[in-house]
Amino acid sequence: MQEWTEVTEDMSRKTYILSTDGACSGNPGPGGWGVVFYDKQNGKFNTFGGEELHTTNNRMELMAMLRCYQLIMKHFTSSFIGGSAVRAAKAKYNVMSDSSYVVSSILSGNMMQWRRNDWKLRNGNEVKNLDLWEQLSEILDCINLLGGNGPKIHLKLVKGHSGNTMNELADMEAVMHRVMAAELLKKKQSSEIGA
Repeated sequence: MQEWTEVTEDMSRKTYILSTDGACSGNPGPGGWGVVFYDKQNGKFNTFGGEELHTTNNRMELMAMLRCYQLIMKHFTSSFIGGSAVRAAKAKYNVMSDSSYVVSSILSGNMMQWRRNDWKLRNGNEVKNLDLWEQLSEILDCINLLGGNGPKIHLKLVKGHSGNTMNELADMEAVMHRVMAAELLKKKQSSEIGA
C-alpha cells in the first residue's frame, strides 16, 4: 500500500485514511460512488458505496465526498461518546480524492464563496449539485464549530489511476455501483416496455 505522506506514527493519535471516487456511464447516465475507510492501527478496511440511475460523474464524485464527511462525523461522534473524548479529539482523518472539481472547490474556498453568494457562481448561474454542496457545507460548519475538539481532517487531491491503492479501491467500489445502477436501469426500462 502506498504510504500517506502526512500520516503520523504517534500511536496516541489514531489515524484513518479515506479515499473517495465516483463513476458514471454516459455522463449523464447510471453512476456510482465509493468510499474506502482504512484504520491504520488495526489494518482494517471498510467500503461504502451507492448508485443512482441517472446522474453525472461530478455528482457522484461529490456524493462520495459528502458520504465520506458524514462517515467521519459518525465515526468521530461514536468514538467521542462511546470511548475517550481525548482519544477522539486526537483522531486524524486523511482524505484523498482524484476529483479536482470537489477538492479544489473545498480547498480554494469556492464552496464557501458560493454559499455567501446565495449559491450562485460569478456569472450568476446557480451552482450545480446544489443539494449536495449545501449538505457538505453544513458538515464543515459543524466541524469548524468544534474547533480543536473536532476531527482533524486533511484533504488531498491525488492523481487517479496512478497506482495509489486507496484510490484504486475507491474506484472499484464506485465502478461496482455504477454497474449495479446500469443493471437496475436495464431492468426498469425492460419492465416499462413490457407494461
